[in-house]
Amino acid sequence: MNQPGGKPSRYFLRQLALGKMVRVEAKDTNRYGRTVAEVFLPDGRSANAELVKAGHAWVYRHYCRHCLGLNLAEALARLRGLGLWAAPGPIPPWTWRKTHRSYQ
Repeated sequence: MNQPGGKPSRYFLRQLALGKMVRVEAKDTNRYGRTVAEVFLPDGRSANAELVKAGHAWVYRHYCRHCLGLNLAEALARLRGLGLWAAPGPIPPWTWRKTHRSYQ
């Protein structure tokens, strides 16, 4: 949450899903044993994709190697300067965490 863009991202996700019944589809497990998943909203949209389209999330290509739609959504959000792409030099979360260990 302390990374630039973290709080707007959380707010956006709350607007999408808070208090709603969602479907979670597990895709993988990361090296820390956490589930990597896609979250579907009641209307069938992917919350993951909505976050990326709005510029509130990065596509983590390690777990999403063949996600053409998400990669395109991220590229469009970047071009439009949406969300975290409005700031100069956004830092990927995996890079930010390495340099800000005290926030984990």
